[in-house]
Amino acid sequence: ALSGIVLVCTALNDATGARLWAERRLPPLIPEHTSGDRRVKWITRALNDAAGNLDKASKVGRGKEIGKEETEFRTFRAKMQKMAVEEENRRSKSNDGGEKN
Repeated sequence: ALSGIVLVCTALNDATGARLWAERRLPPLIPEHTSGDRRVKWITRALNDAAGNLDKASKVGRGKEIGKEETEFRTFRAKMQKMAVEEENRRSKSNDGGEKN
């Protein structure tokens, strides 16, 4: 999949993006196309990245330590829902008032 992203970046003349994603590709198994332990390093980095992401994800949703982003999102959502209800009530009242005239 990353090879496809490299191709897209190349087609868009995005050399920086192409290099970034090319470096993240899994090195080939064919010995003449590899240098040293590139594949082992790639696997080690991928495992470390995955372990870090799992650790971070496991900390979300634990009681009072739910996570700052989640708390901010829930607060924002509650405000938006309240505003929507208030707007609906305002429209309803203005429609009721308009029908009485």
